[in-house]
Amino acid sequence: MTPRFAACLAIFPFFCVASALAQGDADAKVAQNLDRYSTERLETACVQMSAHSYVSGLTDGAWMALPGGGRTYYYRSACYQELARRTGNASWCAKVKERKTLFGDGSAVSPAQCERQVAQVQRDRAQQQAWAARHAAAVQGAFTVSGVKASEQAQGDWLLLVTLEGRLPGRYRLEVARLTPQRAILINEELSLEADTQRQWTLARQTVLGPTQPPAIAPLSVSLFYLPAADNQAVPGPHLTGVRNLTLSLP
Repeated sequence: MTPRFAACLAIFPFFCVASALAQGDADAKVAQNLDRYSTERLETACVQMSAHSYVSGLTDGAWMALPGGGRTYYYRSACYQELARRTGNASWCAKVKERKTLFGDGSAVSPAQCERQVAQVQRDRAQQQAWAARHAAAVQGAFTVSGVKASEQAQGDWLLLVTLEGRLPGRYRLEVARLTPQRAILINEELSLEADTQRQWTLARQTVLGPTQPPAIAPLSVSLFYLPAADNQAVPGPHLTGVRNLTLSLP
């Protein structure tokens, strides 16, 4: 064996250790910032991580936590567990490996914990879908703003005609707002609606104009809100059913 070859054999383990440390640092950086990755980027990051780099229970609070030990886990397993939780796909849990040591507790990142998290995500999604279905049923046929028309009167005020159409009788609130130069509520009135109807309001010129001097334009929004009964848990609070915009020209 030549001296040069022997020197290479002696140096090679140091390169391996240095490379493993560098990979571990890179994996740790990813694992500590999983929330910064989109789901697509996270899947790629998991694939690129080493299966062997880990957090040691000896260096993560083990001595403070004796006899239970500190947290320990493989970075890549933590990545796949987060991917499973985000997607609600339990198949990613097969790639999660629990790390077990004398002084480290690895149960927080494990196939069992991964499956529990996925199951909770699936339950939450099912509840959200059920709530959305109840909400949609509860407001089906709600009245909406099907048309708005403003006519200038001889004295310079505006007559606002609003057409409301729907099938769900009940209490509603109509709101007319000036959008610029600063937002201001011009009309805020509760209505009891039973059938299609047209309602009208007078908008005073000075109210519409606000601090703006003519000539000017006044963009308005006309919004209708369904006001459910207090015990209607399917529709919490006012429910916006429609918005129509119009612009008044102020010569």
